[in-house]
Amino acid sequence: MTKVRDLPWAKNIPPDLAPFMLDAEVHEAEICIPADEIPKGFSYPKSYIQYIENNGTKMCNLKPWGLTCNIAESSVEYSKIYNRPLVVFAQAFHEDMIACFEGIASSEPRVIIIDPWRAEGPDVVDELPNFEAWLGWAMEQATEHENVRLALLQKSAIGSPRN
Repeated sequence: MTKVRDLPWAKNIPPDLAPFMLDAEVHEAEICIPADEIPKGFSYPKSYIQYIENNGTKMCNLKPWGLTCNIAESSVEYSKIYNRPLVVFAQAFHEDMIACFEGIASSEPRVIIIDPWRAEGPDVVDELPNFEAWLGWAMEQATEHENVRLALLQKSAIGSPRN
């Protein structure tokens, strides 16, 4: 199992966090649920498979979105919570959103974005017609996320004293 300390960017971890992070295990993201565990009749859309073939396990230019671990287990759990078949494929880290395919027989299943951690109870954030529509939606989210990050950096640079 790979440890965080083995990754090239580990040297950038702040010293106060290093004792907690360097020995953490890095878990490989699952890409697809094994065929014997997916909802009956469901198949991954060709656009998703093609995206993975072209990009591997990276959600390129889609931060905070990334592939998530334990998708089979999460899919079962969220299917129960939302009372519909869901197949998890991505998570917006630190944003409380999970992207799932609607686990039904369809060549282009809808994408359901959920927030299972909402204080008021689980919520459906959005429903999109297919994976391609989700990619566009996620790109908009990534752009917004980056704009907020840059604004915060700029604000902190303006407010910090100069030496």
